[in-house]
Amino acid sequence: YDDFIYIKMLDGIEGNGFHVPVRATIDKLILVTPSGLDFGYCPTHQTTVKIFFLDNVGEVDAPFQWDVPAPFILSPMSGIIAAGKSQEIMVKIVPTDASVFVSVAVCHVGAGVHAIIPDPIITTKLSAIGKYAYIVLSEDVVSFDEVISGTSPEHKEVILRNESVVPAEFSLIRLDQDRDEVFSITPQSGVIAPLAEMAVSVRYSPLAMGCYSLDRYHFRTPGNCSSMLTCRGMAMPPKVMLYKQPVVSAVEPPNNNTTTNTSTHNIFSQSSSNDLLMESMRANDGAPMFSLNFRDVEVGKVETRVLFLRNDSAREAAFSIIADSNGVFKMTPKQGIIPALFKSFAVTVVFSPTKPNNFYRRFFVLVGDALPLFYDCLGTGFIRAKGEVKEQRPAPIRHAHVQAYRNRSIHGLGGLSPDELDRMFDQHASTMSSSTASDAITPYYFAQTGRAGTRALSVTTLQRPVTRTGESTRPLLGPAHEFFIHHTDRSCREITVSKTQLDFGFAPHMSTSAAQTVTLYNRTHAKVVVDWQVPFAHGMQLADNVQLALGESDRDKDIITEDRAKKMVSMMQAFAVSPVSAEIQANQSASFQVTFVPKQSSRNFVSELEAFVYFKNQRTFRLVNDHSLTPPWCVTVGAVGHTFSSGQLLAKAILTGGNCKNGKLVFPCCFEGECTYQTFMLRNTSNLPSTFQIVLGWDEDGSGSSVDGEEVFSVKPTMGEVGAEDFVLICVRFAPVASTGSNKTNSYNSNSGSKSRKSVQLLRCRLNGQMSGSKLLLEGSGAVPFLLLPELQPFTRAELSWGLPSPTGTSNIPNGPCGQLFLRPTCVGLSTTRAIHIKNGSRLPLKFKLSLPERTDGLLISPMGGVLKGNESLTLTASFAPIKAEKYEYKLNFSVYPVGGRSKRVIDANQPGPVAAPELLQSFSVQLVAQGEVGALVFDPARLTVAVRLVNSVETKEIYLENVSESDVSYMLQYREEFTPDSASREVERTVSECMDLVSQPSFDNNKKREEDDEDRTSSNNNYSNGNGRRKQAPFEHSLFCESPSGVLPARSRTRIVLTYHPVKAGLFEFLLLAQVVCVPNSNKG
Repeated sequence: YDDFIYIKMLDGIEGNGFHVPVRATIDKLILVTPSGLDFGYCPTHQTTVKIFFLDNVGEVDAPFQWDVPAPFILSPMSGIIAAGKSQEIMVKIVPTDASVFVSVAVCHVGAGVHAIIPDPIITTKLSAIGKYAYIVLSEDVVSFDEVISGTSPEHKEVILRNESVVPAEFSLIRLDQDRDEVFSITPQSGVIAPLAEMAVSVRYSPLAMGCYSLDRYHFRTPGNCSSMLTCRGMAMPPKVMLYKQPVVSAVEPPNNNTTTNTSTHNIFSQSSSNDLLMESMRANDGAPMFSLNFRDVEVGKVETRVLFLRNDSAREAAFSIIADSNGVFKMTPKQGIIPALFKSFAVTVVFSPTKPNNFYRRFFVLVGDALPLFYDCLGTGFIRAKGEVKEQRPAPIRHAHVQAYRNRSIHGLGGLSPDELDRMFDQHASTMSSSTASDAITPYYFAQTGRAGTRALSVTTLQRPVTRTGESTRPLLGPAHEFFIHHTDRSCREITVSKTQLDFGFAPHMSTSAAQTVTLYNRTHAKVVVDWQVPFAHGMQLADNVQLALGESDRDKDIITEDRAKKMVSMMQAFAVSPVSAEIQANQSASFQVTFVPKQSSRNFVSELEAFVYFKNQRTFRLVNDHSLTPPWCVTVGAVGHTFSSGQLLAKAILTGGNCKNGKLVFPCCFEGECTYQTFMLRNTSNLPSTFQIVLGWDEDGSGSSVDGEEVFSVKPTMGEVGAEDFVLICVRFAPVASTGSNKTNSYNSNSGSKSRKSVQLLRCRLNGQMSGSKLLLEGSGAVPFLLLPELQPFTRAELSWGLPSPTGTSNIPNGPCGQLFLRPTCVGLSTTRAIHIKNGSRLPLKFKLSLPERTDGLLISPMGGVLKGNESLTLTASFAPIKAEKYEYKLNFSVYPVGGRSKRVIDANQPGPVAAPELLQSFSVQLVAQGEVGALVFDPARLTVAVRLVNSVETKEIYLENVSESDVSYMLQYREEFTPDSASREVERTVSECMDLVSQPSFDNNKKREEDDEDRTSSNNNYSNGNGRRKQAPFEHSLFCESPSGVLPARSRTRIVLTYHPVKAGLFEFLLLAQVVCVPNSNKG
């Protein structure tokens, strides 16, 4: 502003004065903002951000304050902008639905500032369109099939697509939380650009062999759009088989390839019926391929056989024979690693009898991450008659004797005396000779001659009978069952021992420790003889001349050298048993003193003492009959001691295996009352051998029990020695008991009280007598399978039902009446379908069967039964075709069974035995309600008029067909034509056609001749009648056509019908249009 002030002088000359100029400046306050900001498409429930700038183009600092309606959010909402500067304004929006959002953000400018403000209020228009993000997977199931435990298959990829026009933010949610995760999915979160896609990688790390894993995952957006991915895989054990070199018959030429023969019939695989197995795997001498018969071997001599292990897996497999390498039957090597796909890993077995007795023992072979195998070794030691030495020759033992005894043992007759067996045999022979009915089982109790020998009695009736848990077949599980039957178990052992492990601790070398007592119990019906075989200490071996002296036959030399040889033998032994031999009367016992007599200092001593027990009459072949010869029992006792005067050395070991992860060994879910097995490795990482002892419990001293107070985990072997930088294999059994009463873990309870219980136990390893840091957490769940109907489960969110089993909640197991399911109202003559979803709510396989009442006209459900693996789901299809307009109520009865029935206790690895019929586990019913209706169709408008048209001209009209019923209707359009000829026509009679089907509209372009389309136009009906009732047979030319003369009209809907009027003759046409409800054939009867 420019101005002046005039100052006039009062005194002086008139008119004198002067001007004083005045100038002032007033600043302006101006803020500039965009007139509008458009977000475009924004994903719902996601934050979309835009930025604009608020510019101060004025001359003073400008305060501002925003006022904006929801759902837009501005930041900052207020502030001060310096002159000539700009403020970044961030605008956010989180749409809650798919709507159009338009708002005006108002900015109040310059509050409290004295300045010129041309625009005290400025505005910015904000707009956005909310859109739902939609993501889909290219595949909804990723299956890894069967994968060897301890290996990692190649990862698989699926594509996650965003089919919407907005960015899709997603996160991965695992629905099944009841067990450790074995599937790794990446990425687990991210943002997919509009109309773009992202690769999702899925990896499978199988753990426990025999474990079927099925987990469900949701890829979910913030707007609750989700896509489910189901991952499944089966962990299989390494396929390791055991077989022997076939024996070549004397009448056949030797085969040069017999030492490496690995043909199919030579491989021992317990995966089929035992009868077929024994038939296909018998050597020329009639013995099965898991039986090594050394025949007659003179005392002091050596006989050798070769056993082969075959690894058909793509990974190496560790094995360990549970025996002392210096026993009566010596194995070399006793343990090792079989390379991948190696066909013939040889194990040499040497038999060197020390006494003229029969020897028989069953050996078990532990395989890493797999079930145990077994083989039998048997042979006869004898002394030839020479000079004054009398012949001592027991009756030769054959595998038929072993099989006959095992047949008797599984039926509780293993303790019969030789006299009782002879009487039973004579009674059976007399019964057979008298042609009367005989017991078909009795012949299996006695040794048969010939190549067939004696067959196993308790065999399976199915080709591949699976266990109730479903992790393996029952024949493959047989060796593990017998392996865990201890020699102290009186329920199925005829000869038992008071203890199987002796720990002598420290003793100075060349001294004798305090004796420990071992008692043997004779539960047979006759006197038995016990002969103890004490092996040499590891690393100690007799000289060749001493071995020859033991077998020398000159009498004078025997008196001298045999005594010396026995002393040399005692020097090789670290343990002594007194008495070495004893007799035990029937149902009596005898005690033996075991002492530790080390001969070396500063080392560990671990031996397995073998007690061979046999009936007294079997010392010579003259006192026994071949058919009733009973093989000897072998009872083993482990003994451990050391001679480290200053204490045993420190050792380090790790517990590892393909089934171990992060210090945990998880068993597959097991059927209550059944057993599952896992094998892991104890590896010595130090350069010195060490003794080990496995302890179960939570206390530091290993005295604690399991979480649920029950001993459901067992370990074998529990003690022994592991070499320097070597390993041993340990087998663990999980045997959940039936859950009764309350438990401390999560469960799913039914009205009948069936539960699922998790058991956890801590396994510790004591090395060289000291508790080491090696620990392994054992975890297993015992359950009973049950079936769920997710649609009837009382959950607010569907994924909670589909995600069961889950530790975050419980669910009632359906039993009895469980509710109603509804079908859509259906027109009589039509058919409708609906899906019924069922789900296995456990991790165990089950069989289900669906039954319907006798009269179920109009209902068909498929399938009516099947097998569901753990956590699997299935969709049943219910088809409904009513025959009457009435309400239908059907009762669907569901019955659930295990995949296998109960079996008796397996005490013979080669005889898993038959099973009972599967018992009923769960029974519930669902009411299916459906309504049969009669369809109702109306035309709109009800009457239609066409203007006068020239002959052969065309006009189209539209009419609507409406379904006013509650059910879908299948329709077909028909019409009847009434024609009155023109007065100028020669035919003046009025004609009425029969009811005819409307035909599709032909082409009327370019005035084509009607004769070209006569066949199509007259395909439905060629008859017409005149007013006098006379009928003629003549071609009928249609004058009315329709675009869609048939179709299905949904309930409460309408469709547009386009009619074409094409008169072919002159006259008055009247058409009666009809809509006929089409009935489908009523073949859907339950």
